[in-house]
Amino acid sequence: MSAGSDAPRMKHLEFLQEVIARMANTSLLVKGWTTTMSVTLLVASVERHSWPVAASLLLQVLVFWCVDGYYLRQERLFRRLYDAVRLADETVEPMAMSPLRFRAQITWAGAARSVTLMAFYGTMVGIALVFVAIAAITA
Repeated sequence: MSAGSDAPRMKHLEFLQEVIARMANTSLLVKGWTTTMSVTLLVASVERHSWPVAASLLLQVLVFWCVDGYYLRQERLFRRLYDAVRLADETVEPMAMSPLRFRAQITWAGAARSVTLMAFYGTMVGIALVFVAIAAITA
């Protein structure tokens, strides 16, 4: 295979890598939003001794966990497509950008239960539960 015939595949890999990087960056932003909002709600719940405010913290952490799980799943799907293109899988159309063929292999629930998301969001849920309990006792 000549270097010239490999150029379209290399460009395809570049496009996929850009999408993967965007998904990873979005996941990082979601974690940043979660942290910022969590600190804000924690301060508000402590100042007001309000268990409903602390409970809203729990809800927002769970929502962001779901969103982050979605982006992690998308990243993993695109990584699978990247590998298929990298390995010159002939069933992948040139410049195809849809990773849907891998969706049965990578589930949202599986991504949301990844070690990294469980550690980050599990800690946040634990903190939220502690603050709900403290706010309920001191209210």
